[in-house]
Amino acid sequence: MDPNQFSAGPPIGNGWKEWFSEVKRVAMPLRRAIAEALAPDPSTLGYPRFSDRIKDRKHRWQVEKQPNPYTAVSSKTDGTAFMRALGHSVPETYGIYTSLDELPRFESLPKAFALKPIKGWSNAGVFLMRDGFDLMRKRPFTREELIQTAKSYAGQGAQAIGGAWVAEELLFNFDDPTSAALDYKFLCFGPDIAVITVHKLTGLKTPKFRVWLRDRDWKPLSCQLQWNRHPDPSMLTKPPFLDEMVNMAADAAGRLNIFVRVDMFASHRGPVFCEFTAYPTNGLYFTPRADAWLGSLWKTQDGGIDP
Repeated sequence: MDPNQFSAGPPIGNGWKEWFSEVKRVAMPLRRAIAEALAPDPSTLGYPRFSDRIKDRKHRWQVEKQPNPYTAVSSKTDGTAFMRALGHSVPETYGIYTSLDELPRFESLPKAFALKPIKGWSNAGVFLMRDGFDLMRKRPFTREELIQTAKSYAGQGAQAIGGAWVAEELLFNFDDPTSAALDYKFLCFGPDIAVITVHKLTGLKTPKFRVWLRDRDWKPLSCQLQWNRHPDPSMLTKPPFLDEMVNMAADAAGRLNIFVRVDMFASHRGPVFCEFTAYPTNGLYFTPRADAWLGSLWKTQDGGIDP
């Protein structure tokens, strides 16, 4: 279905002036309050909203422990193994450690590496190290400083800090070999791709990310997806291998045949898998328009396509 049917208004990010976009961002709390007050009663849609689907799935899978295909790919290392078995490109693994204390001296690792908790989310504990400098926090770290910083983290995803970690290849942008590769997130309903979101860290507390929204043909999305992530109206270079990324995401999600977000890098060596996500932002912050539209795309119990 077309997301335009759920709300009137012109497209976002398609020719708007930067200053007007900033006004809209500042006015977001008021816009949100008005939109949610005017949103239709969910019972009138005839199907559950996307956010309700995510919450239901999380309860069934995590609380009721229902068998599901996502379990086999939920961790970073399991997802990587799944994609490698399919013949898709994945980051090179340098080491897997049962705890941070097993992390070797930096001299024994490549000069550039990414360090991540295997069961982490929301970028918790992720370090992008190049020559002892973390590209995420924009500061140097010794091994001991990194471990201390990671262990002191108390934000979202902190539960994973005390578990296993992986050191892997640090990937760089296809059009800028000095910058860490951007994260391209493909929201997939089985093999059908609804949205591509591209995230770039700002280095600020608010907004934490610059976000671009595209459909699978690289056209700007016609609605804001989430209240806490304002779409960036600026142009974003289309990766020269976008078709490969689309095919890679569709193949992986189609084999799982569920709703899943497939994260990838548009890197200096082409498309490379990052991770799978089953509960994006736990179903929170979606605008009424996006919540209804994405809910209309969820067909089977777990969001895949009918056999």
